[in-house]
Amino acid sequence: MSQKTRVAVIGLGERGKQLLEVLLRMEDVQIAALCDVYCDRIEHAVHMVEEAGGIPMEIPDFTQGAYRNRKESSCGKYALDQ
Repeated sequence: MSQKTRVAVIGLGERGKQLLEVLLRMEDVQIAALCDVYCDRIEHAVHMVEEAGGIPMEIPDFTQGAYRNRKESSCGKYALDQ
């Protein structure tokens, strides 16, 4: 049984969104976290991951502690500890 590689996508503009689409098609990859300074980009990316069956942790502003799981992000959605 192989383990999935956990990936965080930082920056969800056009290139980040394209990368996320590719990663979501890979069976051995799990999207562990999403990060962008724009809440609308995070919300769209979370929707993409949820449609693919995943549950990412949101990190809206990496300057305020990207490595800390926060119960509520500044975008108003809840981050999930995994």
